Amino acid sequence: LNTVWNTAVEELKIQDTNFKVLYGTLQVISLLVQKLNYSVDRYYKQIVFVALKTLGDTRIVSRNEYMNVFRQLMRIVGPQKVLDLVIGHLKHKNSRVREDVLNIITAAMLTHPRKDFSIPDLCFVVAPFLADNKKRVRHAALELFAVFDYCLDTGKKQPLMKAIDRVELTGDMEGLMAAVQARRARHILPRLSADGMVEYALVIPKPGQRRRPQLGSGADLDWVLNGGRVNSARSLRAELDSNGLNGYGSLGSLTDDLPLHRRTVSAGKGKNKLPWERSNLTVNLQPSMHLGLKITLHSLLHSLKICLTPC
Repeated sequence: LNTVWNTAVEELKIQDTNFKVLYGTLQVISLLVQKLNYSVDRYYKQIVFVALKTLGDTRIVSRNEYMNVFRQLMRIVGPQKVLDLVIGHLKHKNSRVREDVLNIITAAMLTHPRKDFSIPDLCFVVAPFLADNKKRVRHAALELFAVFDYCLDTGKKQPLMKAIDRVELTGDMEGLMAAVQARRARHILPRLSADGMVEYALVIPKPGQRRRPQLGSGADLDWVLNGGRVNSARSLRAELDSNGLNGYGSLGSLTDDLPLHRRTVSAGKGKNKLPWERSNLTVNLQPSMHLGLKITLHSLLHSLKICLTPC
């Protein structure tokens, strides 16, 4: 079976630079996952390996398609098994790939119960990317940490705090904790769009665009824009003066595990589930996208069917 799949992958030419071939291939893989359903558990590692090669594409339709592949795989085999294979690409030299991986984790956590994840481990894995040299990666990581904070129960946030402290201290990133505090003070989480893409709650102004009043200011926004090159503590003090750092309310307290000299806020209710429902997964395979493919879905399924048939 592995031989059949590996041969199919080579013939699919997943790394083809032609957009129609790439997009059509992603659609084929997405439909293949749907057709195999729970039988895909035997092939999910190979499928993840192939899908990872497509990360970093700047075209929204391609991003939607490979995110759809990951969502379907997580639905069938479980999110943590897929993330264990995906997380290694956080070290990819392409910042767009790192950003995509962070968004895959965020989408998974907004879709599946928190019990399906090893959140403390994820905190330590993701924390270094709060200080990434690319602002899009810092932005994605900061939004993900807001979700981590939400999912960790009151009294169990120590891994999150330790992960931030480690990056701030070992990386000489003074102001990172203030940025995370300011982000959680906005009382809102990222969400999933109708097509399953991550929509950030913290909106970053585009280059040359003036900050709109509704965007506000603060250490989180400054951190995303400038990294450790700004005095985030100063921004946090300004935010405290205008809004007050009252925590997430129903989203719980980030600082409940800290010593008394740190600010402690009360936690609320409503932490049993995330506020967004799972989105329906659909794949519309466009015939025009089949041009250039060396193997069709029919032949691929036929090959798999032959190998799955008992002798």
